[in-house]
Amino acid sequence: MYQRLPEITHFYNIERPNVERPRAQDENIMRIVFPDRQSMNEDHRKELIISFRVASNDYVKAARSARTWENLLEIYRHPFLLLRVADMRWALGQCVSALELYQELYDAIAHPALKAWIDPVQRVIRGQASQSLHSYKYPPAGKFAIGQTWRSVAIHDRNPPSFNFTPEAIAACRDRWNAMAEDMRAKYLHYHCLQTNFLEGTTNLDYPSTIRLVHAGFSDDTQTITDVNIVGGEIRNTFDALALLRDTEQALQEALDLFMQEDASLDEATLCRLHRTILDTNRVLYQRIRPQDGQPQFRYSHIGVTRLRSRRNVTAHLLHERMSQIQYCPYDSVEEELEEFYPRFNELIRRDDVDPFAAAAWIQHVFVTIHPFEDGNGRLSRILASAPLIRRHLPPLCLQGIHKQPYFRALNRIRELRTSESYRDLINIMYDATLSSLDQVKAM
Repeated sequence: MYQRLPEITHFYNIERPNVERPRAQDENIMRIVFPDRQSMNEDHRKELIISFRVASNDYVKAARSARTWENLLEIYRHPFLLLRVADMRWALGQCVSALELYQELYDAIAHPALKAWIDPVQRVIRGQASQSLHSYKYPPAGKFAIGQTWRSVAIHDRNPPSFNFTPEAIAACRDRWNAMAEDMRAKYLHYHCLQTNFLEGTTNLDYPSTIRLVHAGFSDDTQTITDVNIVGGEIRNTFDALALLRDTEQALQEALDLFMQEDASLDEATLCRLHRTILDTNRVLYQRIRPQDGQPQFRYSHIGVTRLRSRRNVTAHLLHERMSQIQYCPYDSVEEELEEFYPRFNELIRRDDVDPFAAAAWIQHVFVTIHPFEDGNGRLSRILASAPLIRRHLPPLCLQGIHKQPYFRALNRIRELRTSESYRDLINIMYDATLSSLDQVKAM
């Protein structure tokens, strides 16, 4: 007897054919079943079973279940998981990567109705992606802010700025960092994680909770903070906020361990691994109830792969100017730009003749302007920009919320002018903010 496969209605694709229940005459079609004990580790199987025990109005838990499916699919290319994840991605608007999974599912089960649906839909999606790319690369006048249109960083940003703090200024920063005990350094890293997420609008906690987390870290002990302590940002629930902060801390620690090595280098695999780490919780998030229809709104982000894979372009609004947009690298040029970025980054972090904060500013500008990923570029850029600092025994960058407006204005100014002098504001902000953060942590 056919047993209905478990699903979460928010993540179901009603447009595809029914492949869960083959007709009696379709004897050659592989039947999709829930993973048994022979095809999946028992602990993972229990985790999968639990993921479907979600109340219809528990949207945070539904997003958590979707992340579970994604994680399990990386281990088990099982038809049931292929179907659930493909449906979920399709429902959340990620049609390109959803179709890749539907094709893999067809290769496994050979369902002719699925193939008949995939082929024409794939042609439509590819056509839409091509049209969208053309519109992005050749926009109408006025679509993007003056000075914020895409210009290749491989061509226009070949060299770091010629700016140097005095040796005494660098030594003052280094001395403060070196004077910190290990437990105080750990608190500084916690502070970095909190502030970098505040800058990006992911989560923002009230000041008493910030102090508690700087001291205690981001364990899954939800007694440290409650939902009412989250006063802003996209993530408004304690469980996901703490998980997000743990992701940030883990990525920061991985980068610190990497870049302190003498032969440290950045390549595609390393960059994508750091991105996967820092965005693990961000992969699927519940955002809000849509006012127009009362339905939940979820957001999906591809992690560990660049925008070339997902064929998505991204924009951002200038701070406090909702009608003015920034144009980043078109998705079809991302890999090419990164191939130029990696060797320059690796050379720059080894150069003793370049001021470490000037090197950090160049890394920040170039990486953010490429914007290689759908999400997480800002947080990851500040970690990468810390590499020349930590190799000189300086603290990682830490920009506080109070620096948000001048920080983003400085980045936009560099993107507009592309001169060595245009970096001056960003370099000064980075230096002052890092010193201020050291003092702030000591005072907590």
